[in-house]
Parts: sequence; structure tokens; C-alpha cells
Amino acid sequence: MTHGNLNIEQVTLTGDVALDKDESKSRKELIQIIKDNTEVHEMMNGFCIIEFNNKKIAIYVKNVTYLGTPHPIYKKRIQLGKNFIKAYDEFKQLNINLMLLGVYTYKDTLVFVDFEIENYIKNKGNNSSAHVFVSDLQMAFEKNIYSKTDHKNNEITCIKGNGFSKYLKDKYENNGKNIVNVFNKIDEFFNSLNIEWIGKSCYKEMIDNNFNNKFQSEWPGFYLEFKLDKFVAKHKLENYIKYEQNKRKGEVDLDLFFPEVQAYGDLKCHTSSGKGIPGNDMQTILNVTKTNSIYYVICEHETTKDKELNYETTKYWNEMQNKNDLMSYHTRMKGKVNLKSYMILEINKYNLKYLSSFQKDFINSDGSKRKEKIIINKKDISNFIVYKKEL
Repeated sequence: MTHGNLNIEQVTLTGDVALDKDESKSRKELIQIIKDNTEVHEMMNGFCIIEFNNKKIAIYVKNVTYLGTPHPIYKKRIQLGKNFIKAYDEFKQLNINLMLLGVYTYKDTLVFVDFEIENYIKNKGNNSSAHVFVSDLQMAFEKNIYSKTDHKNNEITCIKGNGFSKYLKDKYENNGKNIVNVFNKIDEFFNSLNIEWIGKSCYKEMIDNNFNNKFQSEWPGFYLEFKLDKFVAKHKLENYIKYEQNKRKGEVDLDLFFPEVQAYGDLKCHTSSGKGIPGNDMQTILNVTKTNSIYYVICEHETTKDKELNYETTKYWNEMQNKNDLMSYHTRMKGKVNLKSYMILEINKYNLKYLSSFQKDFINSDGSKRKEKIIINKKDISNFIVYKKEL
């Protein structure tokens, strides 16, 4: 075993973070760790071969270590060597799958990281890396197995050391798909949507259905909530997704609840050119993440201002409210949005530190203090993404 030169973030046996030097095991030590934690069927060309359902899997194993200067000290990776593509091709000829596995060790801490291999095979570079964050490793201690899809659509699963053998059995013998996919119903919802929304038509649909937020000026986000509410009711998905607004004092001010994972969330529209994604009040986030994650479902879109569409939405919106001034709000009204993608952001107690805030110490016109709210800056978003899909 060797050590790195820099003090960077490490995960202790209690799941906490310490500043210390990286550990790198020798290849012999890495192979022994695999043998100690699962049944190795045979060795072939220096690779551990495991077998499930009469199907052989070769393990390409590397140390999980710091990504390197000047990257943040919470970013780690495995380094894919020049033999990676060659090994994949050679084992494929033998009808053997290749598993891309990272091993993270720090003193008595052991976490395995399974990088779904397909995305990395497409990268023909000899020295490419597969990335994982310290907060992902911490979540393995929290949940034993933690899966996510990162901002580059790479599927990653972190497994606490003593659960590795069971994980392999679930993945290869029971055909379990170990990625974050409890939101498959949200996939179905977004697939049901038109990707072009015209403001006037959206307002009309909400008004005709007497939606409680039908006259909100920032209509894209409320139209998204309206469509989700209708979709859940139509397909009887209340066991998967609940849309509910608890604005009463003492209630959790988050609009979504996912019974399958017993977690709160929120639904938001976001202009893709925006600098950050604003969220709920900071205290709510701090309170809820003490016991569970929060999942933000973010719909990204491109915006066309209503001034480019002859103010049709502005005039209709004011007319339906019987306003005398049919141009009220005309400088800010959106006329059309085109949906581009959606993503799911997970906020948990380990990545809280990457949140920013706004409205802190702001005072309302009546002298009362505004609640401090969170914002996820674009530069920090990779710390939170667990799923993303283009529309």
C-alpha cells in the first residue's frame, strides 16, 4: 500500500469526513480484497472471474483516489489504464462480461464502487477516468447501497464493504438493476408531455379545469404541477407520487412526496440558461435531511418572451382576470417554453454543504424577515444530480 501526497477528504468508518492522505493498494492487495468479499471462480490473465447463473464476469479493479489538483478535494476517481479497452474486447470474445470496479479504502473503511461499463467503453481515450464523490461514498454508509446517475449520465453504485457479495448476487443472479429508477413513473409523466408550451393555451387549460394556481404569473412551473397532478390521478399513481401542498405552520413545505422511498421532493421549472436553481426555505431543507433525502425534479426549458409573440399570453391572462390594463406584467411574461430535459437532484445531509442561499437577512415591506432560501448554483450541480434525461 502507498499513500498520496495531499491531505484531502476521506471517509471514516463512522461515515464522517476527515482530511488525510489517500491510500492506494497494490494489485495483489486489491485482488485479495475481492477474494475476501465474494467467491472468485478462477483467475484469468490476472483478472478475478466470478460466476452467476453460469455466466462469467471478469473484474477490472482499480483504486478510488483523488482526482488531482486543481480539482476539489471531494472528487475521486479510478484511472482507466491502457489495457481497459483491450481487456473488454478480449473478454467479450470469450463471452465474458467485464465489470468496472473501484475499491476505496481508508484505514478500516471499505467501499466498492460499481461503474456501469457501457459509457466508459465508448470513450476510446487511454487515460480516461471514472468519477465518484466523497458524499456518494458517505451515502453507502447511510444506505449500505447507494446508486445514482451523474451529470454525464454515468450509472454509479457505491456498496458498503460487507454488502458486496449480496450486491453481486442481486445484480447478476436476480437480474436486479442497481440504478436509481424509483422515478420510472416520472419518466412516464415527462414522456406524456408535449415539449412546446404556448402560454395562452396553458392558461386556458388550467382555467378550464379550475386549477387553484391557474392565474399565477410565472405559469410554466404551475402548468407543470397541474399536468403532474392530472397524470397521477388519471393513472392512479398515488403509491408512487403524491402532489400535495402543506403550507400550514408546522407542516413540511415541499410539494411532492414519494411513498416508495418515504421521501419529500419538489417540482420546478428552470430556464436552461439560468445561473442557479432556487429552492425552498433553508430551515425546511435542514430539518428534513436529518432523516431522509429530498428529491428536486427539475424541468429545464428554453424561454421565448411574450413580447416576441405579440403579447398574446399577456393580454389573455389579464382579460381572464377582468383587469383594465391588458398589458400588466407584459415585460416579464413568458410567451412560450420548449422543454429540453429534466433531472432529479438529491439533497442529503452529506451534500448540504454545497448548497448556497439567498434572501438571508432580507426584510419585507412590512418589516418582517424573509425566510432564507436555498439555491443550487450551476457550478455545484454535479454534487446533487442522480438522474437526467433529455426530452
